[in-house]
Amino acid sequence: MNKLLIAYGLTKPQFEHLQAALPEEYELVIAACVTDLIVTNAVCVVSNAANMCQDALRVLLLYYMDMGNRLDGTIVWLGRTKVPDLPSFVRCDSFLDMMTELKSILSGAQGRYNAMRMSNGTAYLPTHAIEESVEADISTALHSKYGMNPDKRLVKRVHREYWAVLEAGAAEELAAVAALTRWLKTNKYPFSVECSTAFPLILYLLSITDSSPQIDLDQNPLLQKSRWNPKFVFSLSKGFQTRIIQWKEHYWLCSRIRNPSAAFERITFVFHEIGT
Repeated sequence: MNKLLIAYGLTKPQFEHLQAALPEEYELVIAACVTDLIVTNAVCVVSNAANMCQDALRVLLLYYMDMGNRLDGTIVWLGRTKVPDLPSFVRCDSFLDMMTELKSILSGAQGRYNAMRMSNGTAYLPTHAIEESVEADISTALHSKYGMNPDKRLVKRVHREYWAVLEAGAAEELAAVAALTRWLKTNKYPFSVECSTAFPLILYLLSITDSSPQIDLDQNPLLQKSRWNPKFVFSLSKGFQTRIIQWKEHYWLCSRIRNPSAAFERITFVFHEIGT
């Protein structure tokens, strides 16, 4: 599979300019949210701090500080925001500065990535980093879909649903399902997903489901503890089976780096012949 770069906060012209400048063996993808930056196993991450909300910025910087020297990829940070003093960070004042040094940045990033991948694999992805990044994405989506001052009952419902996510230990699964759904939609791959969970509003906010659920904001929706154990079933054409395997190799959301992620234990994939 191609060497992966992931970008967050770039304008469309910037993304296209960077994509055109990359060597043929590199693949550039857009991160839809801060969680994508944390859980995608990329050679290089390009982040434009100016286009991040404060919650996302805080979560991302706390995560990088927590990971320290265990990061595989190189973080290219655009803007003048103070960044951690780590060997994995390359700070550029502007997009133009990054493009001027792109060849050198890619060379250094690939060298670091190869060296880290050949190490003893002691890196890990802290559970709290996943939970905090998912919470930041939910907050961002809530204000994007319902305005800066959403109904207080709606906010309370989101908090209660996220409490159910934490109680079920389902933050990893939720992050994985959201990322997979975005990837399938971006690439226009036909699929369907069935979700059995106690947090339908969060599924809508993270665009896992497309229609807003009919929710009684005055009632407690989480009395059925049996639904705290979420189940996700993806149905795809058999021809996409290899692509899903490749996607999972890039998506390393796990506490044991380079081992199968616990995030997929409650995600089922059903592959069928076209027309069946």
